Amino acid sequence: MRVSVPKGHGSSEVSEGRIKRIIGDLRLDKDEFHDLYRCAMRGPQYKDKIRRLIASREL
Repeated sequence: MRVSVPKGHGSSEVSEGRIKRIIGDLRLDKDEFHDLYRCAMRGPQYKDKIRRLIASREL
């Protein structure tokens, strides 16, 4: 899955609403999103999270 965050109208900041939509789309909580953004959460960790969500039928 790829999420693109375009710079809108010359701004270097992303709106809080857009961040919330991305968090929801990726099925992350806010802390997990920050870890993913800072690269503290690696691909395998995200893949494991998605597999747990599938196994628990939350996804």
